Amino acid sequence: MCCLLITFSLFGCHPSPRYLTLVSGKTVYGELALEETYIEVYRLEQSRWRYFSDTRSGYHGSFRIHLPPGTYNITASKTIRMGQGEVLVRGKLEDLKIEEKSGRIDQVVILMVPASGP
Repeated sequence: MCCLLITFSLFGCHPSPRYLTLVSGKTVYGELALEETYIEVYRLEQSRWRYFSDTRSGYHGSFRIHLPPGTYNITASKTIRMGQGEVLVRGKLEDLKIEEKSGRIDQVVILMVPASGP
């Protein structure tokens, strides 16, 4: 019974996805779609970027994120094999603005490039 009560209270803490904007897209490096890319979402709050959520890209680099109105930066990173070694690649989508009742933002592409530093 306690587990059921906790489950219902958790559902009450998060907005229903139908009131959020669905952002869908993919992570790519050159012509290659990258699966299992780590994606972090940051929201602009009072002139500061704050961590909002994270996820991983799926099949053919696809991802889906439900976001409330606001301004967001989305970063992506993954280590890939290149030649005999591994390379960290990163990408960023900056200043994505979500308006009230936007519905959907489709075909977002996060272009990944080799990281130049930490």
